Amino acid sequence: MIRCLPLLAVPALIFAQPAAAQDQEPTVEAVQASLDKFDYGQMRVEIVVSRDDGKKAWLVSRQATGSKMLRRCVTEFATPKVLLIANTKPTKTYVLDWSEVTKVSSSDLYEMDLEHRDTALRTKFRFNLTGLAPAFSEAFEFLRKQCSR
Repeated sequence: MIRCLPLLAVPALIFAQPAAAQDQEPTVEAVQASLDKFDYGQMRVEIVVSRDDGKKAWLVSRQATGSKMLRRCVTEFATPKVLLIANTKPTKTYVLDWSEVTKVSSSDLYEMDLEHRDTALRTKFRFNLTGLAPAFSEAFEFLRKQCSR
């Protein structure tokens, strides 16, 4: 018997568990692995990262094409395509340490915001399909809570 967890209720994020593990909470590694299976390119996921510490502000908007778990609580997003850039040099990846995320919020069905311990840093995920932001918010909030322990 296979059970789909409501935490990852988006078809590409569905995580199947054996019946014996139904009553257990998913692991950080399992949720990160399910994120790695998501087709970021087809769903056109955009990651916007900005920093404004009062001295120098910068912004970069990149299209994500995939992700991989570097280690527990650290996910690397492949972002080879730069959409917009200001006052910084682009990189091919964006590394997100879940222990540094202090808040996950989704104001609508298309966007999700992350706040970091470094208060000058902001990250926004934009999705082209309705409902992806709330589903990702649930998974990201789970990672934030589990990794901040």
